[in-house]
Amino acid sequence: MIVKMKNFPDGFTLQTMDMWLWSEIVECTQLLVFDQLEAYFKKESATSEDII
Repeated sequence: MIVKMKNFPDGFTLQTMDMWLWSEIVECTQLLVFDQLEAYFKKESATSEDII
């Protein structure tokens, strides 16, 4: 799965889905549901520098 997002300020980390803006998605290779994204980001501990 590839998810590309807009740039976030330095130091921004995706701690919870509550902090995450859906509008920041610019490209995604799959149709996703909330639970899939939530589980993925928790698993990967994604940061603003990541292109997943």
